[in-house]
Amino acid sequence: MLKQYRNDRIVILTTHFMDEADFLGDRIAIMGGGKLICCGSPEFLKDRFGVGYNLTIVKQDNNVKSEPIIQFIQSVIPSAAVLSNVSAEITVQLRNDSIDKFPAVFLGLDSQKESL
Repeated sequence: MLKQYRNDRIVILTTHFMDEADFLGDRIAIMGGGKLICCGSPEFLKDRFGVGYNLTIVKQDNNVKSEPIIQFIQSVIPSAAVLSNVSAEITVQLRNDSIDKFPAVFLGLDSQKESL
């Protein structure tokens, strides 16, 4: 609704969620201790301060081993860090400097989804 009615208007929104600010904001200001810390477009802030992307993989069931999946991702992107490996879900953080390797990870996961 906010995106629909923001044309020709200035909307100021406060939130604690960067995902929400990223989706709704053309410019984002970050405050800390009651002071403005930085301001910019979502792309600028992600490039300057972001750590990367989170890749979440949901396995078919809990009995599927996570290690081969993690090993494959880390073979393509050695800096990939496992954030969580709980139940049927694995979350891996992929740094911004590895964006050029994302297609290889996605194609590899897709082509090996039955064996992984």
